[in-house]
Order: sequence, then C-alpha cells, then structure tokens
Amino acid sequence: QGASLKQRPRSVNKHRSARAVVPHLPSHHNEPTSRVGARVRGASRRETMLQRARSLALFIVFFLDQCSAQQGYGEIEIFDGLEHHLVPLTPSTPARLCTRPQDQPPWWARPFQHVRLRIALPPKGQVKPSSWFPSRQVANLQLERQLHEPRGFCQLHLLPEVLCPDCTSRTCRVEPVEPWGRPSVRDAYLSSVGGCITVRSLPDGVSKVKAAWETTWDPSVPVYAIVGLVFLWGYKFLRENSTLHALIGGSLSFGAIMLMVIYWVNQQVRRNVPGFVPFGHLFTSVATLALAFSAAARQIIKSWLPSDVSALIWRMLELRDPIWNLPIGWILSIGWLAVTVGAVSMGANASVRYFASPADPEGDVPFEIGPDGRRIDALPPPPWPQFFLGNVIWMSGVYLVVTSTHVDWVSALLLLVALTLDSVVHIARQLYQRAWEDHPGPGAFTPLVSLETYQEQGRVYTQMAMEALKRHLQQTPDAMLKVRDDSELRLRRFSTGGTHFQAPLKMEEESTWTGRCALL
Repeated sequence: QGASLKQRPRSVNKHRSARAVVPHLPSHHNEPTSRVGARVRGASRRETMLQRARSLALFIVFFLDQCSAQQGYGEIEIFDGLEHHLVPLTPSTPARLCTRPQDQPPWWARPFQHVRLRIALPPKGQVKPSSWFPSRQVANLQLERQLHEPRGFCQLHLLPEVLCPDCTSRTCRVEPVEPWGRPSVRDAYLSSVGGCITVRSLPDGVSKVKAAWETTWDPSVPVYAIVGLVFLWGYKFLRENSTLHALIGGSLSFGAIMLMVIYWVNQQVRRNVPGFVPFGHLFTSVATLALAFSAAARQIIKSWLPSDVSALIWRMLELRDPIWNLPIGWILSIGWLAVTVGAVSMGANASVRYFASPADPEGDVPFEIGPDGRRIDALPPPPWPQFFLGNVIWMSGVYLVVTSTHVDWVSALLLLVALTLDSVVHIARQLYQRAWEDHPGPGAFTPLVSLETYQEQGRVYTQMAMEALKRHLQQTPDAMLKVRDDSELRLRRFSTGGTHFQAPLKMEEESTWTGRCALL
C-alpha cells in the first residue's frame, strides 16, 4: 500500500503537467476535445468507407469479368481453301492464327494490298444469350496482332510510340472492323508482310466462329499518297491560306468549349452526387473502376443506351418545363449553339490574325532572275507562326508518304520522287533546250511576220510617235530652247506642221562635164 500510495502522486503530476502544456498551443488547437475526437473519428470512418468501396469495386469488376469469361470462349474453324481445321480457345490458351506464304499477296501487289482475317459470326437468332444478362448482346471480340517484320522507318526510332508501335516483339490490341452492310462479319487487318492474330475471347453467347485469310486492295494507300504529296508540294500555299488558319482556330475553340463542358459536368457530379445520392462516393468509385478496368461493364452500359441516337436527341429537344411549359430543350440547344458559333467565330478570326502574312512592300522591290528565267522578288521572310505551320505540314506530308504503301522501298522511292521532282523537271528542260541550240531556226521560239506586215507596222508606229512628239512641243514650247540653235529652227517648223526630216539635195552628175565650172 505504501508503494502504491507513493506512485499515485507521480501519475497525478503527469496528468497535471500534460494539462499545463495545453494552453501554450496555437489558437486553432484550442478546441474542445470532443470536437477533435469527432473529427478524427469522422476521418477514420471516411477512410474505412473508401477502403470498402475499393474492395467492393474490385469484387464487382472481378465478378463482371468472370461472367463475361464464361461466355467468351469456344473454338474457331479456320478455312484454307477446301480444307478446314478447328482451333480451341480457352482462358489459358488463346487462339493464335498466323499467315503462311500462300496467304500473302503476290510481290507486285504487296505495296498496295494487305492481308485480313475475316471472322464470320453466327446470325443473331443463333446466338445464345448470356445467362447473367439475358437482355443484352455484348460484342466482346478481343483481338491482338503481331507482325513478322517491323517497318523500316520504325527501326530508326525517330517517331513516338503512338505513330510507330512495336508490334513485332509484343502483341498490339486491334479493333475488329465491321464491313459496310454485313453486321455478322468482323475483319482484322495486317500488312502485306503477314503476321499473327491472337483471339483472346469471342462475342458473348458465341461458342464457334468461322475465319479465313484473304488479300484485298487497301484504299488507304492512294489516300495517304495523294494527301502526302499535296502537303509536300503545297505546304507554302497552305501555310498562307486564310481558310486553313480559320479552320485551325475554329477547331481549337470548339475543343476548348467541349473541355469546359466536360469539366463543368464533372464538377457538378462530384458536388451533387455525394450529397443527394445515398452512398454517392461508393457509387462513383465503383462506376469509375468498373468502367476503367472491365470491358464487360463498358459493354453493359453501352447496351443500356438507346440504339437510335436521332430519337434520343429529338426527345431531349422536346423537353419542357413542368410549371410554365417552356421548351427547355430548344432554349438550351439554341443557346449552346449560339455560344459555340460565337466562340468558334472568335477563334477563327484570332487565328487568321495570328497567322496573317506581312503587308506587301511599297515602292521598288529588289529582285533577281532565277535559273529558269523567272523574276524572283526579294520579299521579307514569313512570320514564325507561318514558318512553324509550314514545317508541320511538310513533316506530316513526309510521314503520310512514308506510310502510304506496305513496302518500305516503294514508299522511299515515292518520297524521293516527290522531293526531287522540280529538279528533275528543270534538268530535263535544260537538256531539251541544249539539244535545240545548235541549229535553231528563225521561227523556233516565236512565229514570224511577213516583210510587208513589218514595214506597215513600222510606218504606223513611227507616225504615231511623230504625232506624240508634235503635241509635246506644242504644249511645252520651252523644250525647244534646250537644243542647239540650228536644231531649234527645225523643231519650230516641225511643231507648226513642217516635216521632221528633209533629205539634202543632190546635184546631178553629168558625164559630159570636163571642168569644174558652175553657172550661178
């Protein structure tokens, strides 16, 4: 008891010393202990709720993936002419379909053709609906590609990964393309060098599909080549084109408006959903994770949306105020359209002023004669915005020409021809002129006129010049005082109607004269 009695004051002193330190804390710490504890408990509860939300979201993502996994596997029937074989598809062993030499186009068509894997899906009536979501049809066809050979320009490592992905050492995701008017067919494309297509999963409710390799003409080859040549040859004209300047400014303004709208919607959702919707944080966390990491969740949300977009837009436009019966949909749409048009117009005008060319110089302009005989004026250089825009257009043209065909040396040859075409044409023109310089005829460069026409034109133009000189002397008599005295008399006679030139008189020579006498 004595020991315990001696230890009690120490504990009391400890509490007293701790309480004595409290008044020396800053002002924002002078809050009741209950309020501080409530804040700590509230923070811990929020952390617990967030952890539970994350766990529940991961569970839902895993659940959706498992549901879609049960419906996305089966077998693929590959057709090779008259033969066909089955390739199994399981979650652990995806189906890998590779091209063979006979599946590639001939050597002369490889720059302009590509290889595609055509997958034929069963009709909608034969598709077994999902057992978990019987009301939806999810097209969860996941494909990946891998090329046999990389492109030559990609090996230089000059382009970013977005423009030049490495699909030789690893697989790249490829989206199946639905041909026009054939909803039950999907195509996956490879270059003419061939490669492999890896099928990760089949559409929901499909357990067996048919596939075959085909070669077809690539319509993007002429499009890329023509657009690239236009950019290479006309980049100077395009960088000074005010229409292109207005289009750039209008597009940037429209993009800025859309970003502002998305930011505003995001802020409104973040502000209102947690307050008005029960478990708002949980709902947003689950939805974000599910849409980000689960393809099945994205397909489910897509299946819930109406298929007829025009009908949805029309219903939104027909919205009315329940109290005053005002057409809210039309008012908001017209207001948004007016704001968008005004912002786009302002952006276009600002872009035109920003990329505008300098004013043309006044007065005498120095120039030089080019090698082809043209006059080249020494004008001021373009402003740096136009210079930067022209370089971007030119480099875009180089990229389009290089990637236009499926064979590297053909694309390189096309780029070389595009860059040296002016020089080649100039050299050919000079060689042609030199071949005709040895024996050029009188009418080799211009048509000739007859001698009578030449004499008539000389007489007419001389008479016109004489009349102009006579009028000048009559209007400015002082001009006759600037010549010599003997010429002044002739000018005065000419201005009053006299002849301009009179040949001297010649004495007749007689052969009978024997002396030098003259009769005056």
